[in-house]
Amino acid sequence: MGTVPSKTKKHTYVVLINTHPDHQLTEPRLFDNANYHDVVVHFRQTKTYAHKPILALKSTFFLKSFTKGWMETKAKIIELDPEDDPKAVMALLHQCYELPYNDVSIVGPTEGPNLPFHAMVFRIADKYDCPSLRDKVLDNFEDFAQNTNNILEVPYSEILNVYALLWKDSLADGRLRKAADKYLKHNIYHILQHKNLQAFQEEEASFSGKLLEVFLTCTTVDTLKLCSKCKLKIHGPSADHKCQGRLTFER
Repeated sequence: MGTVPSKTKKHTYVVLINTHPDHQLTEPRLFDNANYHDVVVHFRQTKTYAHKPILALKSTFFLKSFTKGWMETKAKIIELDPEDDPKAVMALLHQCYELPYNDVSIVGPTEGPNLPFHAMVFRIADKYDCPSLRDKVLDNFEDFAQNTNNILEVPYSEILNVYALLWKDSLADGRLRKAADKYLKHNIYHILQHKNLQAFQEEEASFSGKLLEVFLTCTTVDTLKLCSKCKLKIHGPSADHKCQGRLTFER
C-alpha cells in the first residue's frame, strides 16, 4: 500500500493505491457506486458517482475544479458541458479509473474501427486535459493506420465526421490531426484511385480540398511505405510490390 500526494496551494489529496492484484481501481464497488463516492459528475441526463482524488490524478480540469473552490464542487456535484458527447465523457471517466475507454458498455456492439467515437474521445480528452486518454486514442489510431491502406473503405459518413472533428475546430493537442495528415499522405495514391472517391467529393467538397492539399504536399514525404519484410522503400502506389511483408510507415 502506498500514497501519492498531489498539492495545489492549501489543498492536499492523498490517494491510496492498493498494489494487491485482487484490489485494483477497476473494482465495481469503486467506480460509479453510490455507497463510495465524494463527488457526482453530471453530464446530459447522466450522473456518475466518482472520487475527487482519482479524477484529479488523470485530468487537470478536475484537479483545478476541486482545488479552486468552485461552488459546484463544494456541493459535491460537478456539471460538465451539456453539449459534450455522453459516450465520450463516459470514456473519459473510464480512463480515470483505469477501465477500457472503448468498452462495449459504452460504444455497444460495433463493426469496423468506429473512428468518429475515437476522434470524439480525443476531443473530450483534449478539452478536459487527460493526457493518458489522448495517448491511448493516438495509439489505437496508429494501429488502425498500419493495418489499413485505404480509409475510403470506412463508410464515408464516418470519415466526414472524423474530418469535422479533427480539422474544422482547434485542438490544444494536435498529435491526432498530424497522425491523420500523415496517414493521408502515405496513402494518397490509393485514396485518389478508390471507387468511392466521387461519392466523398459529392458529399463534402471541403474534404476534396483536403485531399488536394495532401496530394500537393505529399512529395515532401521521403518514405511513403516501408516493407517490413524486404525493407524496400516504396513511393506512390504499391500494387507492383510482390513481397508479402506488411507495408507500414514511421511515426
